[in-house]
Amino acid sequence: METTRDDILIVTGISVVAGQTIRIQGATRSRDGTIAPIDLTLTLPTAGTAGSISTSLPEGEILSLTAFVAAAQSFAADNYMLATIRRGATTVGTHKAILLQGYVGSWEPLAWPEKPERSLTDCSPRVTSTAVADPDPGLAQTINFVPYSIVRLSAITFTLACSATVATRRAYVSQRAAQNTMASATQIASETYTYYFNRYPAAISDAGLLARNTPFPTTEWVLSPTVVIAAANIQAADEISGITLFYDAGVFPFALNLG
Repeated sequence: METTRDDILIVTGISVVAGQTIRIQGATRSRDGTIAPIDLTLTLPTAGTAGSISTSLPEGEILSLTAFVAAAQSFAADNYMLATIRRGATTVGTHKAILLQGYVGSWEPLAWPEKPERSLTDCSPRVTSTAVADPDPGLAQTINFVPYSIVRLSAITFTLACSATVATRRAYVSQRAAQNTMASATQIASETYTYYFNRYPAAISDAGLLARNTPFPTTEWVLSPTVVIAAANIQAADEISGITLFYDAGVFPFALNLG
């Protein structure tokens, strides 16, 4: 890739995991034949927040460019980056070329010109289980995912213990506020059930507790979902506990733009 003295290499990245660092290494050759290294470190600020770094390029050519995540174990699905050449100022210059674009991890680097792109289908999403704190008695629990994360729920488990107050409750999980509500059978006073919401419902026993297995109505990827675990008509002394979410996760590929 031929470059001029007004060209700037700009690297932008985003991750759904806090503390990630993207290393960018390569080489340039100037008009007089001098070969110089490119060695940049892009430390991303926080999960779901983009960061960028830039460097001036000599008049000559870029010979190679490689990007990888410096963490020992980082899934490519968690991190997305762009490496572009802009002619002129970093904020108002003219875009000249995109060298690297896609998901990048510890074991899945991007390399120009050999492997400059990677889509989500080319990398394994991070499979995660997360235990969530119990809400106070009589209250629901709301889980907000990191901005620009994409999430595909595979299972949710929790227990609803009803107090002696006479009322009919209905435990449920909802995704995207009131949309995609997954409802289960009703519960009455003094009953305790453990619920299993999952992709592949099957008979489950639970060592002395009543168990109810409920399929998800949808398993598509959702952008930064809000998941609510609750019970309709919940009473003040009812308790939701033992919440665990199982899901695939990654970063939204259009969180970055050329701006």
